Amino acid sequence: ASEDAKKMVEEARAVAQAEIESAREAVHRIEQAFSEQEKVLQASEKQ
Repeated sequence: ASEDAKKMVEEARAVAQAEIESAREAVHRIEQAFSEQEKVLQASEKQ
């Protein structure tokens, strides 16, 4: 039974790790979008 429990914990950890990685990628994309938006705003202010 303890082996089953270990396996379940390892699987749950792997899933959580994948979700964390996915969230990090989403944050990175959002940061890039904000950065692009900032550049656009700065460029339009100079006109």
